[in-house]
Amino acid sequence: MPSSSSQLLLDGVIDTLSALMSGGNSPTNLSQLRHRLNLLTAWLGDPFSESNILPGSTVLEIGCGQGDMTVPLAHFARHVIAVDPAPLDYGAPFTLGQAQDQISRSAQVGEKITWVQSDPIQYIQRTSELLPDFAVLAHSLFYLESEQYFVELLRALAVVARRHGDGKAMKVLIAEWGMRASNSAADAHVLAVKAQAANPITDGNVRTVITPADIQRLASEAGLKIEREVWLACPDVEDGQWEVGSVKTMEYDGVAGFQIRAMERAVAELGDRKIASMDVWTGVFVL
Repeated sequence: MPSSSSQLLLDGVIDTLSALMSGGNSPTNLSQLRHRLNLLTAWLGDPFSESNILPGSTVLEIGCGQGDMTVPLAHFARHVIAVDPAPLDYGAPFTLGQAQDQISRSAQVGEKITWVQSDPIQYIQRTSELLPDFAVLAHSLFYLESEQYFVELLRALAVVARRHGDGKAMKVLIAEWGMRASNSAADAHVLAVKAQAANPITDGNVRTVITPADIQRLASEAGLKIEREVWLACPDVEDGQWEVGSVKTMEYDGVAGFQIRAMERAVAELGDRKIASMDVWTGVFVL
């Protein structure tokens, strides 16, 4: 984790970057930015260390959404290619288009970001000159249509990684909800995601649940091996509360109904405690 001096720098970066984003320095923005910066630390070490390899690099981000990860990546890296297939009118209270446009107008990072609205695999396959130092998938796997799509995406990234002929291998950096809770207050989050996996909500955040074990297995199938993995215990973000709230609108059918009832029991057992977010798994992959 960052040193005390780096932590002070981190706090300053969070305040600066939140001002560039839709929602400004709201508690939600601040907590989400802090979490994304913690992901960078888990992947690559202290971002303020002289040995950190992110500065000067080009990053391909898959599933950029409204730019929660894009902004901190652009702060440290030379250039970020941010790809997402979602329509620009998707999202609330700000759409992807509104959020991305505000970030693009910022003097600090705007010119360092290229937004691409495209299917990621199609973009990778048609962009023969693509040669990033890192490919980042931060909390984007659950939006994918299937495990098969994910392994095809990893294979496409492996092709890009092989283009490096200078011995400087591209790294694939992945972070996703780990489907475990080291804090019982996050049990409801795990169960809410399981319910959505059994019966996805239209325009919801969960289409395909890919566990850390699945990620490593599928990466191996694609020719990638894990170099580093780090767990982050129950980050202080609101995602757990959001997913539980979403599930309350679902029908009590089949497997989903079983998970919903278990989730409701977990929420009831919390009493006055708030719902927490589950643990996050991070991994670094190379050829």
